[in-house]
Amino acid sequence: SANAGYGSGGVAIDNKIEQAMDLVKSHLMFAVREEVEVLKDTISELKERISDLEHENGILRAHANPDTLALVQSAKAAFVRAPAAASSSTTASTSVTQSTSTIITKTVGQEETQGKEGDADVDGEDDLPMSLMVPSRE
Repeated sequence: SANAGYGSGGVAIDNKIEQAMDLVKSHLMFAVREEVEVLKDTISELKERISDLEHENGILRAHANPDTLALVQSAKAAFVRAPAAASSSTTASTSVTQSTSTIITKTVGQEETQGKEGDADVDGEDDLPMSLMVPSRE
């Protein structure tokens, strides 16, 4: 046998090594299980966030004017065509966020201008543009 040259001391060392490896294995398995649980929770939170954003997106698209929708589509197309040499996805994401902010600002400005042209504020309260009104989801 492979342990024949060790004598009883060699067998004891092999047993200690095996015990140590089992201990390492159990600690690693525990750490992996914990990480898996954290990742499952994160995935659940992200799925919920996606669902909320899809719902909000649907409402905003339903109330957006055609020019705004065209701007969103062109911003999305520019994002898809962005060169692969971009330094990171954060850069591309920031670009889309800035484009979206510009679109929202233009839309709000257009709707506020349209509101001033002939709509009287009957109730005396500041009215939000239609594209910014999001009913609660119940």
